[in-house]
Amino acid sequence: SLMAAVRNSDELIATRFLLGVAEAGFVPGILLLLSLWYKRSEYGTRFTIFISGNVLAGAFGGLLAYVIIGNMNGKANIQGWRWLFLLEGIVSFIVSLIALLIIPGFPEDEKFLTTKERQLLMSRLHPEHGTAGEQIRTVTIKHALFITLKDWRVYLMVLHNICINTALNSISLYLPTLIYKMGFDSLKTQLLTLPPYFFGWLFSLVVSLHSDHVQLRGHHIICCAIIGAIGFLMLANLKNAGMLYSATFLCTSGTWAAGAMTLAWIPNIFYHPREKRAIAIALILSAGIISVKGHMINASFLLIAAICAIIMRLVLKRKNEKMRQSEDEKKSTHKIPYIL
Repeated sequence: SLMAAVRNSDELIATRFLLGVAEAGFVPGILLLLSLWYKRSEYGTRFTIFISGNVLAGAFGGLLAYVIIGNMNGKANIQGWRWLFLLEGIVSFIVSLIALLIIPGFPEDEKFLTTKERQLLMSRLHPEHGTAGEQIRTVTIKHALFITLKDWRVYLMVLHNICINTALNSISLYLPTLIYKMGFDSLKTQLLTLPPYFFGWLFSLVVSLHSDHVQLRGHHIICCAIIGAIGFLMLANLKNAGMLYSATFLCTSGTWAAGAMTLAWIPNIFYHPREKRAIAIALILSAGIISVKGHMINASFLLIAAICAIIMRLVLKRKNEKMRQSEDEKKSTHKIPYIL
């Protein structure tokens, strides 16, 4: 809401910075929280449902902005874009207050659960989270930070996430511009952004359901990244408006599904201990917020992301084989097989 009161670029930059600081821990925190309440086999669908809020916001955000700016401009001597920031900020503030009351904490600490319910929950999550009688917090934050930073797989996933999010943010930010340049007016442009967003959301949900069903992540990420890359290659090389518009469906569906599956894969790769999982999620997600306009660049990034996923899948497959071959459990630092 403070952005509605800015008077110059410096104030706008300052308020945007504060917004970024406030939002920085939101997605990593929610992903960690979901990973504590659900089994790894359920991450795909749950994470996709959560992240689909961004997709639906993108679908209707432009149209909402068009309506608010068009109808509120000049009301109470306030410009339309200021009304947009003000109203969206007020709604967000109200929702945040409600969230404080309903979002739970760690399962073992929640007071709204009875002892029997807590034991039932922990036994359901066993052996992934431990039984109710086990000590879950096993390492200090300092040690967790150390073992996270020395794990080379973290940096591979950082690269992977940067590549996925570069394409994802690019299509999200520039989709209206792409459609507008196809020859449509402003209103039709806003309306025509809805089908690609909706299809991307639906495709992501179907992919996540299938991923949870077959207990595979890497295959889905690789295929979806390739689908997105094909879409960007079409945008870079085709001229026909109909074909270009069709390409946006491939871009949205491929990038968003790959992004959602990546979010579901990260907590599985860095599952134990819980503190390492939290730090790894934060580090990986904090390094993926950039965007570019070049379609060939976005296609290249998605192909690099697919290669990263292939490498990670091979690494995890090898670790699973070593765990199965190990006769002495003490030789295995991760007794639960990784989801590939």
